[in-house]
Amino acid sequence: MTNQEEMVDIGGGIGLWVNCMGQGSPSIILESPGPGVDSSPWIAIQAQLAQRTCTCRYDRAGTGKSTGAELNTPTIPPRTQDLEKLLEFAPIEPPYVMVGYSFGGAIVLRYAHQHLDRMAGLVLVESPTEAILNSYANETPLTLPDTGRLPPLGNLPLAVITVDTQEYMLPKPPNISSEEAMKAWQNTQSELVMLSEQGKQIFVKDTNHYNILGSHAEDVVDAIMAIVEQHRKSGF
Repeated sequence: MTNQEEMVDIGGGIGLWVNCMGQGSPSIILESPGPGVDSSPWIAIQAQLAQRTCTCRYDRAGTGKSTGAELNTPTIPPRTQDLEKLLEFAPIEPPYVMVGYSFGGAIVLRYAHQHLDRMAGLVLVESPTEAILNSYANETPLTLPDTGRLPPLGNLPLAVITVDTQEYMLPKPPNISSEEAMKAWQNTQSELVMLSEQGKQIFVKDTNHYNILGSHAEDVVDAIMAIVEQHRKSGF
């Protein structure tokens, strides 16, 4: 199993640290969670996935070993552009199974919409949409569901992993209660599944938004590898 790390210059004074392990296709790209968090939450899961295919994680600008400035607000387009440049300059071959956790899910979802021809599948782990993130950042009223405004993903294999709980632990706009925020979150998770003709929602119990990668690593690995194997069996 190969293990390679490098600093990739994507321009604009930004160098992105990327670590790739394993060999094979499709390539798995692990996108980091919330703003200010590096890729370290993926270390254990990456090691498992790398036994079966090429698996890469990277630190977003201004986090971990990467240079540049982290954005003060959770703005998705610039971070998606960074991911595009990383994959342009780094020797990571498509097609990709993109995996996004929390904030990172919105990044890989935008990438998938813009580069469907380079995608083998998508896994969203407790992921918001851009509209929800913008509502949190601007403290504006939360209007849901918003996924109806997102373009469809066709028949791209998609897994949406959701914690099965009634306890709301995430930030929320000031205009709604925790109960309303929980209902909105659940609705959004369901709507995300409907973006693809092959969308599937996977519920996990006895954990929360912040602990899911540690407490339910096997569920996450299984969901990712199911899409990898589906792509391989398709013959593409």
